Amino acid sequence: MERAIKEFGTDRPLHLAVTTFLEKGGFDLLPKPALPWLGHIVEQKKADQVFWKTNGDATVELLRQLITEKRSSLSAAERKAIILVSDFLTDNRVRGAGFLHQELLRVLKVGV
Repeated sequence: MERAIKEFGTDRPLHLAVTTFLEKGGFDLLPKPALPWLGHIVEQKKADQVFWKTNGDATVELLRQLITEKRSSLSAAERKAIILVSDFLTDNRVRGAGFLHQELLRVLKVGV
C-alpha cells in the first residue's frame, strides 16, 4: 500500500485516485500510516505548481477531514506534519491551504 500510494501519488493524474481512496475507503489509514506517505508526496512535488493546481484542492480537503474527524487523537508530531504539508500547499498557492493551517493552529490553541 505504501509503495503504491507513494508512486501513484506523485503522478499528476493519479494523485486524485490516492486522495479519493484515502478519503472514501482508506480513511482509517490516517493519520498512521498514510500521513507520512502524503508528506513524501509533498516533499517530492513541493515546487511543482502545475501538480498542485490540479491536485491541491483534493489534498486540502483530505487534510481538513482528518483534522475535523480525528483532531482529538492527533499527536504533536502529526499536527506538525499537517502544518508542514499545508505550508508547502500555501507556497504553491493552493486555495484553502492557508485556512487549513489556521484551523490546525486554532485546534492547537484550544488544546484539543
